[in-house]
Amino acid sequence: MRMVDLGLDVSYGSTLKASNYRPDIDGLRALAVLSVIGFHAFPDWIGGGFIGVDMFFVISGYLISLHIFQSLSENSFSFFDFYSRRIRRIFPALIIVLLACLVTGWFVLLPAEYRSLGRHAAGGAGFISNLLYWQESGYFDGQADYKPLLHLWSLGVEEQFYIVWPILLWCAWKLRFNLLALSCLIAFASFAYSMSIFNADSNADFYSPMSRIWELLGGAIIAHLDMKNKLNGLSSRARNLISIASFATLLAGILFISQYSKFPGYWALIPVIGAVGIIVAGPRSSINRLVFTHPIAIWVGLISFPLYLWHWPLLSFARIIAGGEVSILVRLVLLLAAVFLSYTTVNLVETKLRFGNFKVFKAAGLLISIGVIGSCGYKIFLESGFEGRTQVAGLERVTNVGLFPYPGEMSVFEFDGRQLYQQRTRNQQTTLFIGDSNMQQYYVRVKEILHVDPETSASVIFAAEGGCYPIDGVNPKGRPLACNGLLDTAYHLALENPKINRIVIGGLWTSMGFLNGGTLKQADYISALHSLGQYLSKLKSTGKEVFLILPIPSGKGIDPHFLIHRDLANFPNIFSIKETGTTIEALNQYLNFSKIRSDIISLSKSAGVTLMDPLPLLCHNGICHSMDENGVPMYLDGGHLNPDFVMKKASFLDPAILIEGR
Repeated sequence: MRMVDLGLDVSYGSTLKASNYRPDIDGLRALAVLSVIGFHAFPDWIGGGFIGVDMFFVISGYLISLHIFQSLSENSFSFFDFYSRRIRRIFPALIIVLLACLVTGWFVLLPAEYRSLGRHAAGGAGFISNLLYWQESGYFDGQADYKPLLHLWSLGVEEQFYIVWPILLWCAWKLRFNLLALSCLIAFASFAYSMSIFNADSNADFYSPMSRIWELLGGAIIAHLDMKNKLNGLSSRARNLISIASFATLLAGILFISQYSKFPGYWALIPVIGAVGIIVAGPRSSINRLVFTHPIAIWVGLISFPLYLWHWPLLSFARIIAGGEVSILVRLVLLLAAVFLSYTTVNLVETKLRFGNFKVFKAAGLLISIGVIGSCGYKIFLESGFEGRTQVAGLERVTNVGLFPYPGEMSVFEFDGRQLYQQRTRNQQTTLFIGDSNMQQYYVRVKEILHVDPETSASVIFAAEGGCYPIDGVNPKGRPLACNGLLDTAYHLALENPKINRIVIGGLWTSMGFLNGGTLKQADYISALHSLGQYLSKLKSTGKEVFLILPIPSGKGIDPHFLIHRDLANFPNIFSIKETGTTIEALNQYLNFSKIRSDIISLSKSAGVTLMDPLPLLCHNGICHSMDENGVPMYLDGGHLNPDFVMKKASFLDPAILIEGR
């Protein structure tokens, strides 16, 4: 079967013999890739489109495992042939995309950004991207949009699986183990592992191959049943029902799962079961025949792999250059460009390297090429992004904003089974700090006071965890498990430790304006304020002096990452620095800043709590600046202050640290 009118040979998409080609699987690939693209380009409209990756896992597990099972049964399996085929399948498009990203990054990325890209390119070339991103922020984190190679995490999971899976199957086959039982056992263990960690460590659950291989093995199990003709007994009626139910399941997942769902977890069953059902139903079932074998669906499926590789870097680089989200029109143009690049990649590169003669030499050349690309990426990483590329006055001040050094010089101690941090001085009197990362950011000022004036400084204890919103009962989605019980632990410590005579509580209070993907409902907001007031009263009842740090302005306008402007019209010198800042009026529009601030002031006064106010340091005459009078950023990011600024300027903290009368 050829699709001459579309310019592609359908054999491109098949890893099987021509007689076993499943056009509906290429159609399922189309749904998978379009879902992912839809989510990346229009996340507000196609909130669950990222489950297309899980569909890809099932498809890959089915096709590759079927090839291995058939080869083993025919006693013709060859590791050399298997890995050579994988290299010729994966490497051509990957090499081109990695090279394009590194070249583009040279011109449009800052040194720190280019250094990060180099690291990610090296990880992509070595198929360990998922392990690198595991160490960084989450897939749905706000900074994810500015990582052009983030999408390679899924390729890392697949290739790590396919390094081990053929070896394991070959050994099991030689030892005459039941391959179906082995597949089911490993799939169950992987799923159980995923369920055991998805609350405790969502990043690990998302990126770890151990928590994802059950999805590939879902396809492998169907492949084994298919090879043994165990699915032949299904009637046409049963296949039609399976195809309809599976298609409905996939559509429901795409429409109703969102980035706020705890994913993968149990939610991953939806795309896996749906994709498995489509494969089981077969090409002649109703939905498969009408939808997945449509010529357009097949064509998209045939370019799905390079399309997956191309679309995300285009969107990501556009957002980097624009300093934020680009218009719908620009996104549509970029997606059309991705389709064109994918079609060109398949026709001019992939088909020539994947098929034809000299397959061994092609595989060797591709292996060397990916090694060179990976080495170039690693060199960029080692050279800190080649800082000499960018010559902009003041750039170093803006880009070299360091992370706040928490826990710094503090030592660990255990209380109520929880790890807290303390730093002792010569004084027994102790100040307890409670909160989230907005509290942790103030440690640099505390440390400075303890160093400069140790004779009159109290000892300090920090009960603060990043992402742990300091209001009982208000839990942002994605809240770390470590947050559970933190406030109770801090209260018990204050109650039981007579050396603690002061308590400081702080947090990103303005989160009450946008928690859970939108402004809290009035009833929930009032409940959150009530909960905070109760906790402040509990702390006050311990007989200690209690302070509350009021919120700092936050948002894109004061984020130093957005002080850098890129204007392609001035290529190649595209960088410039522009003070952005924001206004109290703008903060009120999307954070309810003034209202939340006013309400917290009122309830704090009712509870008898002393207020600490950073606002006079940051805003004047209704304008909140992003840089100080010396052109140095006052912020680390959109929600945290520059540690150097905190150390030098945050004197409002001093009354909670210095001991009176000494």
